[in-house]
Amino acid sequence: ACLLALAGYCAFQVFFPELQKRQKEAAHVKVMKATTMKAASAIAKAAGTVLIGSDGKVREDALRTLFDKFDEDKNGSIDKDEVRKMMKVLVNAQGSGKAGEDFEADVQWMMTELDRDGSGKISFEEMKEGIHRWFDEFQKTATHCNTPQERNSSKVFESTPLINLEEGGGGPTTTT
Repeated sequence: ACLLALAGYCAFQVFFPELQKRQKEAAHVKVMKATTMKAASAIAKAAGTVLIGSDGKVREDALRTLFDKFDEDKNGSIDKDEVRKMMKVLVNAQGSGKAGEDFEADVQWMMTELDRDGSGKISFEEMKEGIHRWFDEFQKTATHCNTPQERNSSKVFESTPLINLEEGGGGPTTTT
C-alpha cells in the first residue's frame, strides 16, 4: 500500500508539475497579500493610526499615512524603487528580518498587482483599490469556509490581529 502511494505521488510529480507550480504560485500570492496586510496594519499602528476601523472597514486616513510614508520623493506615486524599499520595511515589520528567496520577483508582483494602469508607478487610488480588494478577498474567504480547518486557515490576521481603537478611548478590540 505504501509503495502504491509512493508510486502515485511520483507519477503526480512527473505528469502534473505545471499544476503543482500553479498551486504553489497561488499559495505564495495569498501569503504575500496576507503578509502585506499584516505588516501594513503594524506600520499604521506604529504611526498612530489603525488600518481597519471599528466598523470593520479599511480606513482611508490610515492608507494615506502608509502611502505618504513610502512615497519618499513626495511626487504622488510610488515607483519600483520605493516599492522595493516598502517591501523591505514590510518584511522587517513582520519580524522575519529577511526577504524571501525571490525578493525581486515579489517586488515585480507587487508592482503588477497594484499598478493597474501600467504606468510603472502606483498612485494613491491604485494602492487604495488594491488594499480594499485584498481585504474584501480575505473577508469573503473567511465567510465561505465550511469546516473549522478552512475557517482557521482563512484567518489571515490570526497571528497579528488588526487593532481597532475606538474613538473616545473605548479601548482596543480585535478583528480577525
